[in-house]
Amino acid sequence: TKLHRPGPFLVVVPLSTITHWQRAFLTWTGLNTIVYHGSAEDRTNIRNHEFAFAADRPVSVGSNSIYLNKCAPHKSGGPWMATVVICTPEMLVAEDANELAALHWEVLVVDEAHRLKNHNSKLAMTLR
Repeated sequence: TKLHRPGPFLVVVPLSTITHWQRAFLTWTGLNTIVYHGSAEDRTNIRNHEFAFAADRPVSVGSNSIYLNKCAPHKSGGPWMATVVICTPEMLVAEDANELAALHWEVLVVDEAHRLKNHNSKLAMTLR
């Protein structure tokens, strides 16, 4: 059954289950699924190369600008290259949470929601 939703979908899971969730999406769906985790540099590379299609990426972004706000899909409402983004609760309160909050998420799936302790985070406020 098709949901007729273009995404992106945000899936927030404990670190210990992140590979299981990724494997399930890759095995059971044809959705482009990425894991958003790692060092600050790793996450920047993921945002810069895996969220938006190359044609939709900005040529340059100011040092204090939110990269994902500058991508064409955010402005035009077009599709994102990443359909499913899997991350941990810690990424929702990390220094780059503003980047994740810049997207209009179609669906938020939370495994172990009680782990989202910081209800005042920028992303948590955006998702309310």
